[in-house]
Formats: sequence, structure tokens, C-alpha cells
Amino acid sequence: MTLRQKILCICIIVLTFITLVGTVIAAGLSTQYDITVGGVCPEDIYATRTITDTVTTQERKAAAALRVEDVYVTDFDAIDRAIDKANEALSDIRKARELPRDEETGEVIEAIDNTTYLSDRAFTAALEITASQFELLAENVPLILEDVMVNGVTKKDEGVEKFDEAFKALGNISDRVANIAYELSKGAISVNKTFSQEETDKQKEVAASLVSNVTYMKNQVIARKGEIITPAQHAMLKELGFVKGAIQIDIFHTVSVISLLLLTMGLVILYYMTIGKKDVSTTETIATIICSSLTVIGSFIILFAIKSGEGLIYLMPLSIIPALISLLLGSNLSCMVNIVTATLAGIQTNDLSVTLSLILAGAATGYIFSRVRRRAHLLSATALSSLAYALSYSAIIIDTSKSILDVFLVFAYALSGGFFGGILTIGTLPFWEAIFDVITPMKLGELSNPEHKLLKKLLLHAPGSYHHSLTVANMADAAAEAIGANALLARVGAYYHDIGKMENPLYFKENQFGGDNPHDLLPPEESADILLKHVSDGVRLANAHHLPTAVKNIIAQHHGTTTTAYFLYKAKQDNPEVNPARFTYPGPVPQSKEATIIMLADACEAAVRAMREKGAVDAKEVVNNIVTGRLNEGQLANTSLTFSDLEKVKESFVTTLDQYFHKRIIYPENEKKD
Repeated sequence: MTLRQKILCICIIVLTFITLVGTVIAAGLSTQYDITVGGVCPEDIYATRTITDTVTTQERKAAAALRVEDVYVTDFDAIDRAIDKANEALSDIRKARELPRDEETGEVIEAIDNTTYLSDRAFTAALEITASQFELLAENVPLILEDVMVNGVTKKDEGVEKFDEAFKALGNISDRVANIAYELSKGAISVNKTFSQEETDKQKEVAASLVSNVTYMKNQVIARKGEIITPAQHAMLKELGFVKGAIQIDIFHTVSVISLLLLTMGLVILYYMTIGKKDVSTTETIATIICSSLTVIGSFIILFAIKSGEGLIYLMPLSIIPALISLLLGSNLSCMVNIVTATLAGIQTNDLSVTLSLILAGAATGYIFSRVRRRAHLLSATALSSLAYALSYSAIIIDTSKSILDVFLVFAYALSGGFFGGILTIGTLPFWEAIFDVITPMKLGELSNPEHKLLKKLLLHAPGSYHHSLTVANMADAAAEAIGANALLARVGAYYHDIGKMENPLYFKENQFGGDNPHDLLPPEESADILLKHVSDGVRLANAHHLPTAVKNIIAQHHGTTTTAYFLYKAKQDNPEVNPARFTYPGPVPQSKEATIIMLADACEAAVRAMREKGAVDAKEVVNNIVTGRLNEGQLANTSLTFSDLEKVKESFVTTLDQYFHKRIIYPENEKKD
């Protein structure tokens, strides 16, 4: 691959990438309208992608937050402190009540200091009440205090009032005892339930988070024709780029698309350069142009489907991409390029199921079309491919479909889209073959037909060369199969490699059939000219009959730059200083595996046949000598055959030659006749 070709391929890839990104961006661009809040919507406007109604969502979240009541925090330690304080006062009163009293008056003999928080009046009253009344206080005051404060006291007066109501509710309580209890509670109760801004804010956040986003799915109506545009609708329309002057390009989305496409295309290119290149029989430049062209076609098909409506997504005839690339360049490369278009479709539809469906169906399509050998089989391949797309789409969406009718509709759409893609493949295949000079299995199949004009003419005018070509074709086919080369191309190339001999058939040994040799009457230079000319005559005939370049290259290269050794030897006998270039084929040396195989098969078959006529021959020795000789002459310098490949080729040649030129059994009758 020359530097110029490499630059061309890089430019094509860059342009393809720019086109892909451009179609993705174009799919997201919207028609802009002069829309304002409170204005009238000019027509039904649909979401081009899934979008959140942020205005309505925020309003609902704010409303949910407002419904949250203020949160108060209760200090439960204050309950223990209040009970302890009341119990301490009751304990002091109990001790005072147990002091000695005058037997006659019942009054305390010694003066008692009020150590409690009660007023002196209440303290004195507590000393004077009956024992049963005091026990009523001692038993119930702590319990009621706990009940009141457990529920939380936000205002002390309210807490004391609740205590008083609860105490009096015990029944048969004198005012004197009630007053003592009231003062005990008033001194013990404190505010233990306070407003918490922090907890309130947290509850508001939780309430807001529980409100689901108001979301519009792709192709859902945002605003209908004639409606008054609300602030929420206006915000969404502006975000989607429908409002005049709004920015339509989503930077994050675009960067994500570029990154994903770069990664996918990088993997495809890496695969092609390391593995897939071996499967492609055409040049890297042509392969790049074909893959790029079909990828761009696929991107525009997807763009059209997106712009036309969601229903057309399943009608996309994207099967044309794996089908054509499989036919033109091989199934492996078709699967890799299909991944690019599948990824692109998934990005534009924002639906992973579309990507998965296209990858699965595209892989199946690539395999199906790679097995096609005749044009008559293209229609059946199209039917199978269509079924693969229909089943793939249906299987992916079956869980999310509302009814079996939806699945059936998707099946019908995908089946139609796949079939349409297959028809496009059949209809445009001759165009791709002719414009890019690509050989397909069908084209090679047509050329291998014995009814082809050139082959019939070769059989008629040079029958010996025709049968020699058949033998070489069988040798080349088997050898190519052994090393993983294009066996069909090798066979067809062998059929046509000697068509130039039709111009002067009797000057070639295989067409003389034991008659006079016309070279005996010619000087060696003229004989060499006739032999050398069969290569250029073959190329001329190939051009006239529009044979593919790959076949023409085999015709031009099947002798490489070897010499007509016999006539060069004769010429040197007359003139030792003769120029060998006068007796050398123009070449070039073989440039492909198939051309190399045919060069070696041609020489080996001719040598074994010539030696067989003179007696027994060791085919293995002949093959080894010829292959070694071609290696030493540099005839295999430009081929990609390895030494391991050459060993397999030699083994295959020997096997085929032994089958053709096996030793015949001499029967007794023949011996007697002899």
C-alpha cells in the first residue's frame, strides 16, 4: 500500500466519521418556532428525545415540601429531671411530716424550714393534709408528670395545665391537694419539645425526593396545536431547540456520541488491520471506500427513519450493509462494520434494544450471504435475512410490549425492512461489482461456467491449453484451500491464465498433438516473442471481455519475470552475448497468494506432463525443484506466502499430480499386442 493510498484511506475514514457525527446531530435538530409563554402553539410538537419537565417537577416537589409539618425534637432527659425534682420535694415534705408533734394540738414542735421549691403556703398545706392525701400526691404526681412530658411540652403553661387536668381527673381531689399538686408540677415541668429547623429541612428534602420527575418520552406530544404555551412547556421546548434562537446542540450528548463512535470505529479499523485484512481479496483502498460508503448510507437511512417517525425505525433496510459487505469483502468484516451502524442506530434512537437487534440480525445476515455462490440464491438469502431481523426485533421487545399485536406489528415491519434491504442488495450488487471492480463468489461462479465465451473459444482453438488449464485449476484450487487463500479465485484465474495462447495455439507444445513443431523453422528470438506475447494477448482478451482486475492480474503475473529458458539457451549457442531481457516475460512477479499458486501450478503441471511423456517421473522431486527455483529467482518476493504455506502447496501439488498422472496398469492383452 503506497503512501498516497494510505493518505486517501485516512481521509475517507475521517470524512466518514464526520458524516456519522453530523447525521447524529442532525437527528437531534428541531424546527424552530417563534414561541413565547402565553402564546399559541403553531402545531403539534413532539419530543425528539426523552426530556424532564423541570418546571412542573420543581413545582410538585415544592408543594410536597410545603405539606411537611414543622418537626419538633423531644428532650427525654428532661422528663427524668422533672420527676427527680418532684420526688425530691415530696421526700422533703415526707421527712417534715414525720417530725415530732404536740399531742394536744398536733402541731410540729420545732420550726420547719421550707427546703422545697414550693411556696411556704403550699409547703405548710402539704404538712397539714392527711396521710392518705399525701400518699395520693406521692404516688400520682411523678406518673402524671411523666405522661405529660413524654408527649412533649412546647409551652410550660400548657404543660402545667395538662398536668392539672389529669390530676383532677383522678376524682375526689380536694382543692387543697390539687393546689399542692399544681405547685409541684409548675416547679418541675419544663419545655422539652422544641422546633428543629435541621430536621424539618431533612423531612422536606425527603418529601421532595419522593416526587417522581415529570418525564416526556421520545415522540410524546409536548404541546398541541392551538394550546396556550405554559412556562413548563416553554422551558422544555427551549431545551429541545424548538424555540427560535435556542441552542440545539447538546454538548454532553455530542461528546458522548463522538467518543462512542471513535471507540467503535477504532475497533473496526484495528480488526481490519490485524485480522480482517486477510479475508479481503481486494485492495485496502477499495475496501475502505466500500465500507465507508455503506456506513454513510446506513447513517442516512437511520436519519430518515428518525425524522419520519418512530414506526419507521423497524422498517430501516439496514440489512443492505452486512449483506453487501459480506458479498464484496467477507462476512467477518461485514459483522464489524455492522456494529458501527448498530451503535449509530442505538445512539440516535436512544434505545439499546435497537443496537442489540441490529448486531444479532446483522451477524446472521453476514453469514447467510457469505454462503451464496449463485445469483439465483440471493432471493432465498434475502428471505432468511429478513426473518433474522424480524425475529431479532421481536425477541428484544417482547417483554416491554403492551400486547401480542405490538409484537406482531414489529415483526411485520422488521420483516418488510429486511426484505427491502435484501432487494436493494440484489439490485445494487452489479453496480458495486462494476464500479469498484470487486469479485464476488457469484461473479467468479459465472466466470467458471464452461459456456463462457472465452472458455468455449479456448476449447475450440487451443484444446490442449484448455485441458492444461483445467488441470492447473484443480491444482490451484486444492492448494489455495490448503493455505486458506481464495480457492474460487485461484480456480477461475487458472481457467483464464493461458487464454492468450488462442492467438497462436500451434506454437505451444500442448496443442501440437505429435505434429510438426513450427518453432523448428523459426529463429529462437521469434519463437520467444510468440511465447512471451501470449501474456499480453491474454491481458488484451481479458480487457475486451471485461474480466475482473484480479483475474487480469493473474494472467499478467502467472509467468512473473521468468525467461523462456529453452529459446534463450538456443540463442546463446549462436550468440553467447545475447541479452536475456529479450527472452524474459514482462511480469510483474506475482502479487497475491492466488497468482503465486497459479505460477507454480502452471510450471509444475507442464514439467510433470513433459517428463511423463518420456517415462516415469517423480512428481515430488519436480515440484520441489520448481518451487526452489522460483524462490531463488526472486519470483515469490512480493507474495505473502510463508514457508509453511509453500510446504502445504507442494504437498497439495504432489497429491493432485499423482492422481492425474498415476501409473497405468498394463493388462496381459496389451502386453501380447505390444
